[in-house]
Amino acid sequence: MTDSDGNILEQFDYLPYGQKCNNSSLAVANQHKTDYLYIDELRNTMKGYVLCYLSFFALLLLSSCDKPSGGQEGLVKIEEIIQSDPGEALEKLAGIDRDSLSGARGSALYSLLLSMALDKNYIDIKSDSLISPAVAYYSVHGDLYHKFLSYYYQGRVFENALQYQQALSSYITAESLLGPAIPKEYEVRLYCAKQRVYQHQFADEQAVCEILKAKKISQNLSNPEFYYRNALDLAAHYVKCGELRLASAELDSLHSWMAGKHVSRESDYYRSRLRTAMPAGYASVDSIALWFDRYMTLCLNENTKYDHLLAADAYLALDQARNAEVEFQLCAEPADDYNRIMYFTTWSELYRRLGNPDKALEGRFKYEQAVERVSLGVFNNDVRFLEERHRNEVERQKTAYATSWLVLAIIVLSVFVIYAVLKSAKVKKKYIKDVQSVREEYAFIRALTNDADSPVEVRDILQQRIEALRPYITNNKILPARRGRKGLEKLDEDRKNLLRSVGMIYALTYPGFVSELVSYSLTPEEIGLCSLYLSGYSSKELADLLSRGDIYHLNSAIRSKIGESVQNTKLFVWLRTRFAEHLR
Repeated sequence: MTDSDGNILEQFDYLPYGQKCNNSSLAVANQHKTDYLYIDELRNTMKGYVLCYLSFFALLLLSSCDKPSGGQEGLVKIEEIIQSDPGEALEKLAGIDRDSLSGARGSALYSLLLSMALDKNYIDIKSDSLISPAVAYYSVHGDLYHKFLSYYYQGRVFENALQYQQALSSYITAESLLGPAIPKEYEVRLYCAKQRVYQHQFADEQAVCEILKAKKISQNLSNPEFYYRNALDLAAHYVKCGELRLASAELDSLHSWMAGKHVSRESDYYRSRLRTAMPAGYASVDSIALWFDRYMTLCLNENTKYDHLLAADAYLALDQARNAEVEFQLCAEPADDYNRIMYFTTWSELYRRLGNPDKALEGRFKYEQAVERVSLGVFNNDVRFLEERHRNEVERQKTAYATSWLVLAIIVLSVFVIYAVLKSAKVKKKYIKDVQSVREEYAFIRALTNDADSPVEVRDILQQRIEALRPYITNNKILPARRGRKGLEKLDEDRKNLLRSVGMIYALTYPGFVSELVSYSLTPEEIGLCSLYLSGYSSKELADLLSRGDIYHLNSAIRSKIGESVQNTKLFVWLRTRFAEHLR
């Protein structure tokens, strides 16, 4: 039996054996018997009407495509009320035209909301075809809240279908999404769902861990129902594990907590009390009779159907086998083997008490069949280590992710190192070439300084240039690359200064001629080059002194500025002709 959130209202394993009771407790128990049988018959009739209504509503859902369209906006409004009024939400969803929904997003939201509404209205869906579009969409798109809900309700579908391994896998994925965006109420529901799966697979240690997590969070929620249900689940777990004192202590604590709290179905508390008291020798017959009377009274006041199997067990504990038989005959045989075990346990004990060994043996045989099927199911669908495997898989993915980044970092670093080595080799090669050029320049200038035809001033400037070049000549080893490059950069700058210096000397010695060159807008460097041509140096010799690129650009600039008069002759010829005319 489940509530509107899918939480199992009763998860207790039990023992139907009790002690003999006294006459007073028998009277208390029999007092309500006739009334409860009448009420139960009436409720069975009402159940038929409810089933008819649900069948009609299912047909309504199937024909929903013919309804007026609510569209995307309708889904948003339905989502706003689905938590507070799931019945109205389900009714409105039936009026949504799915063809009016916008693409995958609209279909995914419709799929999610319909799955939620059905679950909250006690309509168990056992096929994941409805929730699958939501899971497929929100696993890639959308926010964490909808992604969490899609996996949570996928787990609910698998749980309804008794596919516990798939259910737990969905719940584990949903748990990995927990955070500030997920309401605490849903966090509690998730832990409750996980503990149900673990209990059905008899993974008691994992189940109690989930119950305790749910109970701890539910203490701080405004809705007392969450804490109430989790405390009952914890007591049920203790009963199932044979920890009756812990179960009793938990129920005592819950009873104190219930003072002043409004919880629905207070009868569930006394139902739990009875389950705790059923094992022989633990509770007195008077206590069992008192709690049984209180349970039945509350069921009547709450208009809640009481548990016939629990009533049968209570009558057995009170040594009223005939009354127990009446209650047991009102029980429907459970569909799942987990509850069938409890059902056939009561069957076997009841008919043993009534002196019917054949029926008792039949119950015992069916009990063993149910146990065998459950054991086989647990063996084939073991979930006890699924969460550990999931954590290992997550760690493996993290390790693979980190390894991928590490490999990528190593590749990038290797590329960088190779690039740096190649660049360094290229720079070094250029540096060696530049040094060789400097040494050739040194040898050339030494030869020029020995030329007697050169003006003294020019030879002095060239001597200064020799001194600047000397460090690259006197050292047997090439200077360190960084220091050497800076030195070569300075030498490049010194070449420009050399030209300026030569130009200034000619300006002082031959001001008239230099004035003519200035009239063509020549720069100091260009005037210096012209002066070197006049000193007798050829273009080839100057290319060794400066560089071929500098000579080319300077010659081109000078020719461009002088104009047509130099177009049809060599520059140094034109300069020497003009210089000779100024000397006359």
